Amino acid sequence: MTLKDSRFFYYLHPAWELFKETYVEWRKDNAPQLGAALAFYTIFSLAPLFIIIIAVIGYFLGKESVQIYMIKEMTE
Repeated sequence: MTLKDSRFFYYLHPAWELFKETYVEWRKDNAPQLGAALAFYTIFSLAPLFIIIIAVIGYFLGKESVQIYMIKEMTE
């Protein structure tokens, strides 16, 4: 009985082919560079988003209460 005739090869071969194809497509699409770009832009978009969220919450709950809460959270 050879390796190609075994059940192990029968079940493992499609998974291995899928893995190889996935890796080739991942490299072709330049996924590491796209992931780094996404992380870079996410970091710089968090500060403005944080300011907008604080402004909206401050509108509903009152500016002073939000400021006090934020100062309290940052100092602890």
